[in-house]
Amino acid sequence: GAAPVAPAPIAASSDVYLCDFRRPRRIPNERLRSLEAIYSRFAVSLQVLLTSRLRESTDVTIASVEQALFSEYIFSLANPCAAFVFDLGAGLDGQGVLDVGNDFAYHLVDRLFGGPGESGEVRRALTTLERMVVKSVVDRAFGLFAEVWKDHLPFQPVQSGFESVPEALQIAQRDDSVLVTNIEVRTGDFSGLLALCIPLV
Repeated sequence: GAAPVAPAPIAASSDVYLCDFRRPRRIPNERLRSLEAIYSRFAVSLQVLLTSRLRESTDVTIASVEQALFSEYIFSLANPCAAFVFDLGAGLDGQGVLDVGNDFAYHLVDRLFGGPGESGEVRRALTTLERMVVKSVVDRAFGLFAEVWKDHLPFQPVQSGFESVPEALQIAQRDDSVLVTNIEVRTGDFSGLLALCIPLV
């Protein structure tokens, strides 16, 4: 009989990747680069805002932009958290979440009330007054978020809720894919992460 034919080698290509059928990759590399560019502009705008409001030099960088399951996002949040839920607005269905993190929330509160920014690692949920103080900065951040996205999607985020318990967040089903952006904030001796989550749909 004829000798078996060896399979042709697969040409190396940036379009070839391993597929996880339980959680298929849905963000092509070129789209991911575009997203990273959008969020890098957001980081620059946020840095200007925080430097102004905190009255001290602040460094804001994008730690990661990645696809995840909503359950993974929830699991990544500390308990208690400081999660501001927002409607996407402009006729776009769905909601997003910006968790500013308890440590950064208390740093903000202390600085905005004239303190040195020492949170003392408080392990309780924000009070109503503290939440309103942080919301004043978060609302400005939402405006910056809409600005950097305006040429791509007409987001008009408006805060619609607040959760201090990660498990209570219900903006998506646990197995839904979401876009998670981790934003690192460094100011003075403080360093923390903000975690922004929007539906991948």
